[in-house]
Amino acid sequence: MRKVIEPFIKNEIVKEVQDGDMIYFYGTAEKLLAGVYLEEQKISEITFYHKELNTELISREQLQAIIKQVQQVFQKEDYFLYHIWDLDDSYNIELTLQETRFQLPIHSTGMRLDITKVGQLEEIFFLQDEVEITYPDIIISKEQARQLLIEQPLMKKSILPANDWQFGYAPNHEIDGVEVDGSVRFMRDLPEMKDAAFKELPTVERATDLQAFILGGRACSIEQYERGDGERIWEVDDELFEQKVEGNPFDRACIVLKTTVGDEYAHYFLESVPNLYAALGMEDEEDDIITYRFVYVIDDSSFDFLAVSISVHQATNQICSVMVPYIPYEKLKRAIQPKISLEEANTIAKSLIDVELMLEREGYGSNRYQFIYSIDYPTSPTQGHIHYIDGETGEVHFVETGF
Repeated sequence: MRKVIEPFIKNEIVKEVQDGDMIYFYGTAEKLLAGVYLEEQKISEITFYHKELNTELISREQLQAIIKQVQQVFQKEDYFLYHIWDLDDSYNIELTLQETRFQLPIHSTGMRLDITKVGQLEEIFFLQDEVEITYPDIIISKEQARQLLIEQPLMKKSILPANDWQFGYAPNHEIDGVEVDGSVRFMRDLPEMKDAAFKELPTVERATDLQAFILGGRACSIEQYERGDGERIWEVDDELFEQKVEGNPFDRACIVLKTTVGDEYAHYFLESVPNLYAALGMEDEEDDIITYRFVYVIDDSSFDFLAVSISVHQATNQICSVMVPYIPYEKLKRAIQPKISLEEANTIAKSLIDVELMLEREGYGSNRYQFIYSIDYPTSPTQGHIHYIDGETGEVHFVETGF
């Protein structure tokens, strides 16, 4: 184990201590030099704790030399340097396995490195390194895949929180890419999205006293506060959940929702994704606490990322927490209609969109990979997808990725 640690530290290792799945390496005066985390007796992560006194920034050539040294020490010289993310204080390096026929990187494989701007190797994360690739009989060309994609409705009219809650055009997230056999893949076709739907809510009455209703007769405290973005939060300090109240978890969550949003309750729907946990390999997991997500829908705009989240203890029906994001309901009802048409917005998107052949897992946790043409915007200044198109000006805004 020491032979893979010593090349990256300048101090002598004088002691090695194992604590469960962790192995710690110490220098003189009990100075912690490095820690290795093991999973199933294989190295999963290495953290280097010693700091370089050097303050001179390394060059790209020196960075490449450190990367190459890591590959040599761990005998991973076949790994492909997929990307170097240039962050504020460090570089994040992604090394992957590479598929041989099309020379494609295999994501979620290989290793990731964190190296400071002064050349300090701080972290090594080891990912999957054994994969199987499914090669289909037919793989349509990139040009054919792009043509299939641009025949789809790429944008949809929507109220945009990022554009002062006015109408504009957002990507049609129902489109998920193009299969290599020539069929367009939609989100509804994914295993985790099977039978996903927004469901209407039952008719309920508001609680007379919201805090008393949330407490449900418990002798404990509620922490209530509001975040800077206007999100309101209630958190109950109850670790035992011994006192049961009448009703059922769902109805009690609906009563809390009705009490917090008032008449806007009529525009909320339950987000139901019944096959999500099964698709993620979590079908046997049964939690004591269930969390309901309620999505606001108006004028064909659904605010999925601003869903009200209410957690309830299933055995006792007691409320655990409530999170109500800020939505300016009245402003939405006065939202300005866009000047450019949906057809114009789609034309703009079609001029920018492209596809990229890539490999993806065949299922959650699987080591089998399959080919897919994913959506790509090669000229995006942020390396991200379209965030929205301004309904007034037609200006395209891309997702901020930080890179």
